[in-house]
Amino acid sequence: MILFQENLINDIEIEYLLNLWDTNLITSNKQLSDGNRALAMEWVDIKKHNLDISPLHNKAFCNRNFEKIRIQHYHESLGTVEHYHGHTNIHNYIIFLNDDFEGGELEFENGLSIKPSKGSLVYFNNNEKHRVLPNIGDRYIFTALGNTKANIQFKVKIPNII
Repeated sequence: MILFQENLINDIEIEYLLNLWDTNLITSNKQLSDGNRALAMEWVDIKKHNLDISPLHNKAFCNRNFEKIRIQHYHESLGTVEHYHGHTNIHNYIIFLNDDFEGGELEFENGLSIKPSKGSLVYFNNNEKHRVLPNIGDRYIFTALGNTKANIQFKVKIPNII
């Protein structure tokens, strides 16, 4: 299942999240790799660093049962997520924090492609394999992955296929 919600968070919430980006807290795939894996992103681990995200969408993501809560950064210099992959987590939430870059669509194996839209959320379950298409410029997202649902009121919309 894939759900899309436009304008889930507002500019104040987006700015709040982007202000949590701290170069001293960044982790990257390169730091975790064995040398055979291409670097595709870097992130700030909100859960690990116990950063306050209570102002975000009525505290919907404050549940510490999420396995991963982080802000991720993609840039053409970091490479791409070339292969479709899934997550073991049942509930996967991605909020786009900006859209002032080229490319960077979230593409699902079923052919659905979602163009990033600032403040919008994509929810999908662990059966949906996906990848991130190459982008030019800085692409920031908020992710929460886990086995607990976030308290979100969706206005269901089927995303457009690009």
